[in-house]
Amino acid sequence: MGLHTILVAIDGSDHAEHALETAIDLARHQPARLVLLHVVHPLASMSMSTDFDDYERLEHVHISTADVLRAMGDRVVEGALRTCGAAGVPATSIVRAGDPTRVIVEAATDEDADLVVLGSRGLSDAKGLLLGSVSHKVISTAPTPVLVAR
Repeated sequence: MGLHTILVAIDGSDHAEHALETAIDLARHQPARLVLLHVVHPLASMSMSTDFDDYERLEHVHISTADVLRAMGDRVVEGALRTCGAAGVPATSIVRAGDPTRVIVEAATDEDADLVVLGSRGLSDAKGLLLGSVSHKVISTAPTPVLVAR
C-alpha cells in the first residue's frame, strides 16, 4: 500500500505523541506527507477553570475559553510541526473545532488521506469511557485505514 498522505490526530497526550512518532516512521519509509490535526472540542470549555473569569474581572480583559483552547491547540500543533521538521518529514497542520470523531473523519476525506493515525487514548480518558473512545468511533467510520498507536 503506497502512502502519500497520512492524517495524524494530535492532542498533546502521550498517546498522541506516540502516534506522531509512528506516523513519522511511516512517512520516512513511503515517503509521505503528514497532515497534523488538532480538534478543539466545544465541550472542553465546560470543564475549564473559572480562573479566567477572575482574571477578566481583575485585568479588565476578555479571554474566552474558545480562545484559550485554540491557543492550546496551536501550541500542540507547533510542537508537532517542529518534531516533523527535525525528522525531515514534510507536514502541514489543521486546527478545527467540533466533535473529534466527526472532524477527524471529515479531515481524512478533505485531505484525501491514505491512512489515519491516532493514539488509543487522548487527554479526556474519563469522557472516552462514558461516551466510547474517539479511536473506536474513528475506526468504525473513517473512509480510510486507521492505525491506533499505544
